[in-house]
Amino acid sequence: DDGSISDDGTIHAEQIKITTSSGAAITCDGGNDFIYIVNSTGSGWVEIGAGGEVMVYAEGSLNMRTQKDFNLRADKNINIESGEDINIHSFGTTKINTDKEITFKWTTSTRIRTYLN
Repeated sequence: DDGSISDDGTIHAEQIKITTSSGAAITCDGGNDFIYIVNSTGSGWVEIGAGGEVMVYAEGSLNMRTQKDFNLRADKNINIESGEDINIHSFGTTKINTDKEITFKWTTSTRIRTYLN
């Protein structure tokens, strides 16, 4: 392949770009070592960067499902932040294990409920 050509006519020899008439695009860039996929409105995209990072953006919801296990593992930190609530539900036992300290911090009242059968 001879690469891709920008709207201004610039040739990108190490890049392949496929764009639909509505604007959805897939870009494979060998020169900068990344892959980028975006929908026509920019409201959803995936980028795989040169450093091995994977970034996903969704203006709407982001959903994943598996019929088997779902595992997350980071050799460093896992950070979760929500602009509203965080909801966790299990139909079985819920376990939290740590080899060190566990800290809970809140700025409003605290309520712990138990429901016995």
